[in-house]
Amino acid sequence: MSWWFTRILNRRKHESTLVSSTHITSPRGPLPSSSRSVSSASLSSSSYSVTPVPDLRCGARWSRDYDVCVCHSDADFCEAQLLVSYLEAQEHNLRCFFQLRDSAPGGAISTELCQAIHRSHCWALLITSSFLLDPWCRYQMHQALAEAPMANGRIIPIMLQLPRSDYPKELRFYYFIDITAARERGYSLVHKAVLNYLVELCKKDSAARSSMSETAAAEGDSMDSERSLTDSRESSATLSTTQTHPTPVPRPVTDSEVIRMSELQRCQGKGPDSNASENGSTTVCCGERTESGDTLDIHI
Repeated sequence: MSWWFTRILNRRKHESTLVSSTHITSPRGPLPSSSRSVSSASLSSSSYSVTPVPDLRCGARWSRDYDVCVCHSDADFCEAQLLVSYLEAQEHNLRCFFQLRDSAPGGAISTELCQAIHRSHCWALLITSSFLLDPWCRYQMHQALAEAPMANGRIIPIMLQLPRSDYPKELRFYYFIDITAARERGYSLVHKAVLNYLVELCKKDSAARSSMSETAAAEGDSMDSERSLTDSRESSATLSTTQTHPTPVPRPVTDSEVIRMSELQRCQGKGPDSNASENGSTTVCCGERTESGDTLDIHI
């Protein structure tokens, strides 16, 4: 019974040591003891609180192929593989770029590394002594700084078994996560940092889409009002023209005019009384009625 009780006490002591030793560290030095205790208390309380699941189904997230790119040296392959496995096994299934798995066979190293930076939202830099000595790792770090020099939350430095004095000067304005004492706790902080950036990205995307829809609706309303105003102006102009110039009413034709028109048509050859003479000539008689009622015979 005594050995079982001793084992429980040792395990609790070990867990409390891990919680107190794992925290986000500033490159200028460790946090004070008061803030360290507050951070450890917040971490322990957050593990028991139920946090709402963020909605990451936005178009801005899928504009890039990967959520996070894990930059590491060849000597830290196993550690990087553990980090990728942890991030991909979590609730939101983060899309991670792992160099040996996701690089195109036959591609140039510089091209593949540069495209991996460009196609990822965040970049997790696994900084070790081997990372600082590897020129390709420093190349990726500089590419990330060039892609987003002061982007909040996109560059996530991860320190592993490295003195604080060897921290890269290029990253002196970024807080790093030290996972030397407790790797799993450090992995959870990396996962939380990536989620925070994606949540802010989706919020900005939804706000931009709502503003665009409001602008389009306002433009549509203005176009409808202009169209109705134009139609009203055209209808008023048509009404005024009709009132100014009324349409003339045709005068009815009298019987005398009908008779006169028929006689004129007969005189023009449409209805002649023609008699053929012996010499082949034709005599056309057209009669025109005078006002007294007599008919005048015209011989052609």
